[in-house]
Formats: sequence, C-alpha cells, structure tokens
Amino acid sequence: MDVTIRLDLYPRFEPDKEVIERYTDVVDSLPPIILNQNLVLVDGYHRWQAHKQAGKTTIRRKLFIQNQMVIFYNMPSNLIRAMDSS
Repeated sequence: MDVTIRLDLYPRFEPDKEVIERYTDVVDSLPPIILNQNLVLVDGYHRWQAHKQAGKTTIRRKLFIQNQMVIFYNMPSNLIRAMDSS
C-alpha cells in the first residue's frame, strides 16, 4: 500500500520541527494518521514525520472509503511517499 502526501494540498508550508520532536517522544501513543480512499494523507503529517524520526517501521492509520471508515493498524511507514504535484 503506497501512501501519497500531496504537498500542494497540505495546509502547512513549513513543518513544525518542535512538534515533530515532541511527538517523537510519545510516538506510540499518538492517534493514527488519516488517509482518503486514494491513499492520500488527509491528516497526520507531523505524526508521520515523528514516526520516521523515531525509526519506527509501522504507523497506525485510518482509511476513509466512500463515507465509511476502515481502521488499519501498523502500516509500514516506509511506504508513505511525498508527491509535489506543482
């Protein structure tokens, strides 16, 4: 499962390094990231970055498909890729 981060759609232009650092310390207790039906990251960029910084190989996520929510846990975090569509 290959997740895309659409940088052109993400509301933050600059990641907050302090938030990522703070999240890294509690990465196992963070809420899951949220993906849409096209596997585009909807919410959780800083959580994803904290997982990467902590060296985690999986990440919990929620997947929304046509008005239904399916919960998946322990997605390999190395499958998330950034895509700048500009």
